[in-house]
Amino acid sequence: MNKKPLLLLAITVIVLAASVVLVSADRSEADTEPEPKVLLDMGNGQTTWVAPGSGTLDEVLTTAFSQENMTFSSSGGTITVNGLTSRAFSDSTAEWHYYVYSSGWVDTAYNGSSTYDGSYIAVGFYPAGIVPTVTPSYKTAWTCIHGDSLNSGTVNNYDADILTGSLNFSITDDTVPASYATPLTANGHFIAMLQHYKGPAQTHMASYNIETGAVEWDTFYVYNSYDLATGAIYGGNAYFPTCSGKVNCIPIVGPNAGTITHDFVGDVTYTEKGSTIMRGMSSIVYDSGHLFIGSTSGTIYCTTPNLDIVWQTKVGTVYPSTSVSVANGLVYVGGCDGKLYLLDEVTGAKKTELLLYYDNGGRVGTPAVLGENIIVSFNDGKGMSCAYWNAAVLKYNASTNIITKVTGSNLDLSVQNNFLVISPSKTFVYASADNVLYRIYTNGGFEKVGDVSETHGGFTLVNNTYLYATDYDEKGSLVVYNMSLKKLAEFSKKTANQEAYTMAGTFVAGNYIGVATDSGAFVIKGVLVDGKDDPDPTPPTPPTPPEPEPEVAATVKFLIVDTEKFYFCIEGSGVTVIDALTNAITDNGYSDYVKYSGGESRNGIQSLFGMSYIQTEDDQFMYWMSYQWDSGTDYWVTAENTMNNLQAKNNSAFMIYYGKTTGMTTPAPENLPKSSELVPLKASDEGTRFLIESSTTEFFIVNGVGDNALAALENACITYAIPHDFSGADMSLFGITATAGNSWKGFQGDSGKWVASAEPLSGSSGKVYSVMYGSAAAVPTVSVDSVIKLVNSDGGKDWVSYVILVIAVILLVIFMVFLIRGAKAAHMSVPAYFKNIISPSSAKSKVKQNKLRLLIVCLLGLSITFVMFIVCLAVGPSVTLSLTDTLSALVSAVGKHGQNLDFKEIIVYETRLPRAMAALSVGIGLSIAGCVYQAIIRNPLVDPYIMGVSSGAGTFAVAAIVANFTFFGLLVNNSFSTPILAAVGGLLAFALTMIIAEKAGGSSTNYVLAGVVIGLVFSALQTLMLVTSNSDKLTSAISWLFGSFANVGWNTVWIITFPSIFLAIVPLFWAKELNLVLLGEDQAKQMGLDVRKFNRWMLILASVLTSVCVAFVGIIGFVGMVIPHLSRMLLGGDHRLVLPSSIMMGGALMLFADLLAKMLMVPTELPVGAITTIIGVPVFAYLLIKKGRMYNG
Repeated sequence: MNKKPLLLLAITVIVLAASVVLVSADRSEADTEPEPKVLLDMGNGQTTWVAPGSGTLDEVLTTAFSQENMTFSSSGGTITVNGLTSRAFSDSTAEWHYYVYSSGWVDTAYNGSSTYDGSYIAVGFYPAGIVPTVTPSYKTAWTCIHGDSLNSGTVNNYDADILTGSLNFSITDDTVPASYATPLTANGHFIAMLQHYKGPAQTHMASYNIETGAVEWDTFYVYNSYDLATGAIYGGNAYFPTCSGKVNCIPIVGPNAGTITHDFVGDVTYTEKGSTIMRGMSSIVYDSGHLFIGSTSGTIYCTTPNLDIVWQTKVGTVYPSTSVSVANGLVYVGGCDGKLYLLDEVTGAKKTELLLYYDNGGRVGTPAVLGENIIVSFNDGKGMSCAYWNAAVLKYNASTNIITKVTGSNLDLSVQNNFLVISPSKTFVYASADNVLYRIYTNGGFEKVGDVSETHGGFTLVNNTYLYATDYDEKGSLVVYNMSLKKLAEFSKKTANQEAYTMAGTFVAGNYIGVATDSGAFVIKGVLVDGKDDPDPTPPTPPTPPEPEPEVAATVKFLIVDTEKFYFCIEGSGVTVIDALTNAITDNGYSDYVKYSGGESRNGIQSLFGMSYIQTEDDQFMYWMSYQWDSGTDYWVTAENTMNNLQAKNNSAFMIYYGKTTGMTTPAPENLPKSSELVPLKASDEGTRFLIESSTTEFFIVNGVGDNALAALENACITYAIPHDFSGADMSLFGITATAGNSWKGFQGDSGKWVASAEPLSGSSGKVYSVMYGSAAAVPTVSVDSVIKLVNSDGGKDWVSYVILVIAVILLVIFMVFLIRGAKAAHMSVPAYFKNIISPSSAKSKVKQNKLRLLIVCLLGLSITFVMFIVCLAVGPSVTLSLTDTLSALVSAVGKHGQNLDFKEIIVYETRLPRAMAALSVGIGLSIAGCVYQAIIRNPLVDPYIMGVSSGAGTFAVAAIVANFTFFGLLVNNSFSTPILAAVGGLLAFALTMIIAEKAGGSSTNYVLAGVVIGLVFSALQTLMLVTSNSDKLTSAISWLFGSFANVGWNTVWIITFPSIFLAIVPLFWAKELNLVLLGEDQAKQMGLDVRKFNRWMLILASVLTSVCVAFVGIIGFVGMVIPHLSRMLLGGDHRLVLPSSIMMGGALMLFADLLAKMLMVPTELPVGAITTIIGVPVFAYLLIKKGRMYNG
């Protein structure tokens, strides 16, 4: 028998078998993924397990965080993730901790250079003493209502490997325990709240073994309403919020000595749309080591894990089945007053709010936070009887602290979920509306995904692959969809006793799914899908959002109403409603009586006529509220948004009402005119002028024509539709009549004073009168002169007397200039020269002449500066005060330390004094800087910006404005980052100029050329940024570049004044050395001066001084060139004379320029830099033509 074929066959079989084994082994090895052993715990319910690499801990963790699109770094054992190192509360500080697992997580000192040993490790953001909840045995947990503090509704599931699902266990009995709260799970515990409503009135708080269903512990309390709120699992404890206003903290291992019960609000009843429906606390989330809990009392609480209150803030009611969201250092609150609130996470301070539903209430769902965007649903607040739903895509600007709608309006999409599902990309959310699932994008667009069943508990997104939801039907079905909404599985658990409608959410953790229904809670083991269905891997493309309405200015009427229903109407135009109101106030002369922004405010109005946001003794609030005219209901209704978020529309009308809040909303006051009945005030010089003032100090001014004062007032009331009745013994206006304490009284203006009339109005026409409602001792708060000059007299532009005064001062200065120059030419002192004109005599010595000239210039300069300073305090675009009133108001306001000021004191002290101080300081600083530059460079045609300071400051300021830079969120807005960066940019440009000039030899010519080159570079960068910025940013940037004192207030004036004055005084001590520099470097060296060192320090001083001056007020040109020349023309080139005289004249010139900027084109304010340029250019041209040949460096 031939054995060769058999041998070949055997060899072939062996080779094939070996090949199969090797290939299978290779494939098995290739298919085996490394075990995820690195836990990334955000400290807010978000957890991710990552397979570790190799190397040092720093290398392993850097790779792990980068896989999740996060940054990691460490320094000296301190960990930073995504730029966040720690967050400090008043009681504790949360920071990144490093943990190693050894039968439990152990907080371990971090050493990034040590080698990773393959063990389970974690990085978590917690305070000391708290460790992560998830463990290697149970890698997934569901620890708050929608998964985490962002309420993202997403979970990364690691343990699911069973391909089919089946009921594991259910919790029910004959008394039908319903479960309205989302169940939670961690480390094998199933935590649920169940209510018996056919047996004893008990709510059970219980824990079950998720694998066996065995009861681990069970405790209960007697309830008095539905318990809809979901608790949390945190720090080894389970928290249960209740309808009675208590929160129970029970160790997850079972009730023991560590059990805590805290009563937050007691038995608080919440009334919604007239019906009492809920009480107690809302669902709980946690972040940075603290719990955040809302309540139906409207108070938001931040507590420690032991339920000690860290802060509490009153806002709108939070519905029990919803919760707040916490992200980005903010707490986002959807209230049952139709508003969205933003609070500071650490302090609880209210940052801003936005009204979304404005028809007497409404309920805002839990906000979904996607970076700076917020997507939120809201409805009419009628609970299960809601007839209106909607949603909005919002954007929060941290620098301006304003929330705006991305597309300018709501989505017109009936979103019925309180909770939305945030996509892992943070670019859209999933939301259902009318049984259709939509993707809503952060750009305001939305698109239909497909049809779904009705669900009230919302969706859960698992591994970005499957959507889990519970149907709202009697079966309470759990349904699983893929991302194309193909239904992959459905499971129902309905008892014989009770329908299983489901209101709560669903968790997916490991191999287990938890569901709560009206007939109890149950757990399903398995994921219910085969894992082979295509999860629709193609990423969605955001659709084009609707175009926002074009920004076009429109004219709006405003009804201003106080608590006594005293009102008047003004009209203004603008793109937004707040712009129109601002223009209406400015055009009618009320600018000095209004404060915008700062402090507690509503609609951007902090105070108007001295009435501001206050909290009353009964824990309510008084502030200016906004209403809009609704032509449909023919009535005033609460404005649908804050005025800075509403676009102005023609023929619209708004009411600004100062009143007290009552309950969740404040209805419009009764007995007010309709929009069609409003007659805006108009300027007029005809007839008799009347100041009409209420006891709250609100006032307005009208004109009327008649044979006597009373007839003229009646004519004015008819003209402006003011309700009035003069037939009785007591006058009645606006329906306000005499009471036991107050009545209408008349005053007549006489010689600038108010004189009480025997009767309300008994004088003749053609005069000035005041009609005031108040007590017998009350007198008008607005002066007679202000009534004459304010609203109805060309907007307060009657400042002729002050212009005449300024012209007289200028003529005096011109006379003195010629007098001093004549004395100089005759080699005589001014008094001697003047005396010699009348009777010639011998001249004084040179030294005495100089001293005398300096004394005269300083006295004259001080006089001019003082006059200009007082004029700037007295004259403004809205009202001009007399000299007596100005000085009296200034002294009185200073004596009151700026508190409880009246109208005139507010005008002088709050509005004009800081501005005048800044103008004086900047004028002095730039003049001295110009003197120093001209002396060091030995060229009188240079100014403080020759070293590139202006270009550097302007470039950095434009960058701050265009990019809205706030130092990485450390500053609320860019009002301080702009001047800081401007100063840095100026100094940087100077430093580069110094380096180049020193390298080139250090001569004056080198400095000039280096400054020109650096200035050109920065100017080019500045131009590129301006060209590529949007229109709003462009306007702000250009405004800064031309310089203005309009934004200077008490919060910035000291930062300008002190450094400017101090640095300006320093060169006075080096005046002799500056004189030596003018002799030339060689002669100065021979006289013992280290010229290069001295020049370097003087240039540094002048550049720092210039940077300080331009930082807050922008670039103001030519002052530093003109003033030194005027000083030299008067006193010669001796810097002992030039520097003091520059101080005197620089401040006066800047005050004069600022006055012209305010008053030349009222109500428009011109850039002060343009005014100084107009003054400086002729002087520069004169010097260039007449004196240019004298200076050759």
